Amino acid sequence: MRTSSRTIFVSTTALLLRSTITTPANAFALTTPPVIPASSSTSSIRRTTTTTPQQYHNNRINNLRALRPLSSSSSPFHPFSTFTKSLFNMMMMSSSPDYSSRKAEYQLADKEVLMEQLKNSETIVLDVRTEAEIAADGKFSPSHLQYRHVPCTPTDASNLTMQAATLIPSQTTPIIVYCKSGRRASTAQKALNELGYNHVFNAGGFGDIQDMKL
Repeated sequence: MRTSSRTIFVSTTALLLRSTITTPANAFALTTPPVIPASSSTSSIRRTTTTTPQQYHNNRINNLRALRPLSSSSSPFHPFSTFTKSLFNMMMMSSSPDYSSRKAEYQLADKEVLMEQLKNSETIVLDVRTEAEIAADGKFSPSHLQYRHVPCTPTDASNLTMQAATLIPSQTTPIIVYCKSGRRASTAQKALNELGYNHVFNAGGFGDIQDMKL
């Protein structure tokens, strides 16, 4: 009995080893997890698109232009009424991507304040941009007001400080100063204030003046 049991055990073990060695290579194919190509996994990822401030500004303007006011000509919201045009201009100005932040940072004057100063024939318009900027973009110089040009940098208004007494003899003269964004104009405004000129108004940039239609 012992011999026969040992023989059966050895035979069974040999059969198991033989079956393991001769197992086909694809016997485990169903248990192997599928491999997902990198291109398939990345193509299914949703990509989030971002909107730049300029794109946001353009979208706001296009949406405003798509508005259709009431058709009645007697309505204040008629597309050709003065009220509608003024409202449209205000909304376009407020949709500027950086005007609000620049107005707070550089203490830009309100449109109403600037318009009031423009009525004064003694007001001086001071342009602190470079010659190249003026040649490329033009300038704001109403015919009934005096125009002065003294280039400044965001950190240096020494040229203005040296010429102020000659260009602007009276310290009570209203001065409207502008540049491209309001930053250099803010530097010029502070320099003039230190010299005793207390009626200096920062109009911001040349583009802001155009938007306000001064």
